[in-house]
Amino acid sequence: MLLRRVIEHVKAQNWTAVGLDFVIVVVGVFIGIQVANWNEARQDQERLQRIIAALKADMADARRVETGFVTDIEAGLVAFEAAYARGEKPPPYIFRIKGSDTAPNLIWGTLQEAGLAALIDPQLLFELSHFYSERDGIGVKITRYMRSIEHDIAPYLDGDAAVFYDEEGAQMHAEFRASMARLREWSGYLKALGPWSACLEQRLETASEPGETCRYSYYSEEAPPAPGE
Repeated sequence: MLLRRVIEHVKAQNWTAVGLDFVIVVVGVFIGIQVANWNEARQDQERLQRIIAALKADMADARRVETGFVTDIEAGLVAFEAAYARGEKPPPYIFRIKGSDTAPNLIWGTLQEAGLAALIDPQLLFELSHFYSERDGIGVKITRYMRSIEHDIAPYLDGDAAVFYDEEGAQMHAEFRASMARLREWSGYLKALGPWSACLEQRLETASEPGETCRYSYYSEEAPPAPGE
């Protein structure tokens, strides 16, 4: 319809009408492109909100589970040291997770495949990658610890606890003390992850905008500041 009208105006050499027809075409194309861009931006925002919700849920759930791990570990180690101080010869404290001893497979890799890089501030993206990489590394240590206690400690727990001590019964063998030292180390890592993930969870409220860093040293006793502090 429009093309036929343009041809008629050209034949009639009605250049004003031709110009108006051209403007109508350009405006129509522009509006079409804008509508497509708006729809794409809305879809990107909806996708970002779904990703943020998944990340926040994962972090909150992991903090809850890891806090429970730390509580159990610290209580178990305190009970061991108290019994040892009373002159008893308790077996080394071990920590076991109900169910699989394999570290959980986290959602970070899946979310990366969802086009996360185009939706989140680059600094935050780097910090999230660092955080999940660190958590995966701790998961590897957890799995290694579980395998070691199954091989070196668990088979002897139902027998005489003296097997864990020297001939005089005064000192626990170094390898069993080392097992509990690794457990303390692991507990410390989990405690450090807690405030880090809480900071990142808050930072995700403005995920597409630049903001404060949540990274801090594992060896610092200070928690990272919340965004905006």
